[in-house]
Amino acid sequence: MQIIESKPYNYVYLTFAKQRWLGKKYIDILSIEFKDFNRTYFEQAFITGQVQILRQDKFLFHDSLVAKDSDIIIHFTHRHEAPIFDLPKVCKTQLTIPNTDQQIDVCYKPSGMPAHPASHYNKHSLINLIKFQSCNRLDRLVSGYLLGSQDIKQLPVISKLIQDRDVLKLYVADIMNENALSGFYLVYAPIAENAQTEEEAVQRTTSLDSIPAVYGQIDQTGYLKLSSHNEFDLIYQQLKNGQQCGNVQHAISLIQIENDKAFCYPLTGRTHQLRIHLKFLNCSIIDDPLYGGKYEIIQNELVGIQHSEVEDKIDKYILKQQLIKNLKELKAMRFKNIDEICKDMELNDGFQCVTCQMLEDEDKCKEEEKLTVDSKGIIKIRAQLQKASKKSHLNT
Repeated sequence: MQIIESKPYNYVYLTFAKQRWLGKKYIDILSIEFKDFNRTYFEQAFITGQVQILRQDKFLFHDSLVAKDSDIIIHFTHRHEAPIFDLPKVCKTQLTIPNTDQQIDVCYKPSGMPAHPASHYNKHSLINLIKFQSCNRLDRLVSGYLLGSQDIKQLPVISKLIQDRDVLKLYVADIMNENALSGFYLVYAPIAENAQTEEEAVQRTTSLDSIPAVYGQIDQTGYLKLSSHNEFDLIYQQLKNGQQCGNVQHAISLIQIENDKAFCYPLTGRTHQLRIHLKFLNCSIIDDPLYGGKYEIIQNELVGIQHSEVEDKIDKYILKQQLIKNLKELKAMRFKNIDEICKDMELNDGFQCVTCQMLEDEDKCKEEEKLTVDSKGIIKIRAQLQKASKKSHLNT
C-alpha cells in the first residue's frame, strides 16, 4: 500500500451568496456552514482580509457585513489535501457498445478518492489525476469501476445504457451479519433524502400500503425475504423494466447475503441507500460507524502518516494572481475588467493557516486525536490527518 500526499498549496475559494443567506451576517453564515473553521477563525479572517466580499466591483471585509444578492465570497487559503492510498487505473476490456464495434473502457477508482473535486480533495480527485471521461459516479468511500470511452461522442450512448438499466450495478460489501442471515432480500424502506442524523435517515413512513402486491406479505421491518433465486430474478426484471415501481418515496434494493458478504443491487438511487438498507438487515458495513459499523475496526486499520514538508507558506502575490484568474473564468464577470477591479485589492498581514499551526503543535495534535463522524457519514480524524483509514469495505 502506498500513501500519496500533495504538498500544501495556495488556493482561492470563490462562491456566490446563496438565497438562504440573504439578510444574514456573513460571520454567522460562515461559522455555521463551513465547519472546518470556527467562529474565531472567521472573525480574524474578516479583519485581515483572508475572507473578503466582492460587491459591485468593490472588495469589502469586516465582520458586520450582511449577505446581499450577487455577492461573491472569497476565501484565501493554504490548502492541505487529504492523502490517498492508491491511484486510478484505466483498463481495456472486451466490452463493446451494443450494435457497434466501439469499445467501452473502464477506470478503477480506489476507495478514499472522489471522482470529482470536493471538500478536502482537489488534486487528489480522479479527474485531476487521470484523463478519463466517465458516464457513472461512485462515492468517495467506494472502490470500483467507472464506465467510459476515449471517444467522447460515445459517452451519451453509454449513459443511456445506464439510465435504461441495461447495465447491472453490483456492490459488494463486507458486513457484520449479526443475525446470521442467508439468502435473498427485498429492502423497500423509504429514506429521508435531506436527513441530518442517522435517526432521520432511517425513518420510515407509517404506511406501506403503496408497496406493490408483487412484494408479497408486507411486514413492518422494511424488508422481505424472498423464497428463491428465481423470485429474486423475477422481481429484479420487473423493477428494471419499470413495472411495479411502487411509491417513489421508497428506496428499493435487492440484496443477497452470504456469510459476511452482501451482494447489493440498487433499484433506486437514494443517498446512502445501500448503507441504510444493510443496517435494516442488521448487516452493517463493518467500518461504517454512521450506520452500525464499529469504531474499533477503523482504529485497527489506521496507519501513521509522515506529513509532507510545506512547499510554501501563504503567498499573497500568488493568491492575488489566482484570484484574478478565477474571476476571469466566472461567466457573470466575463464583461468586466478584472485586472482593474483587483488592482487596489488589499491583502493584509496576519493571514493564518490553522492546519499548519496544528501540525506544528504536536502535543495539541495528540490531545485531539480521535475519530468523529459528521452528518453525511464522512469519517473525520482530528489532529488534521495525523492518521487516515486505509480502505473501505464497500466495493463495486
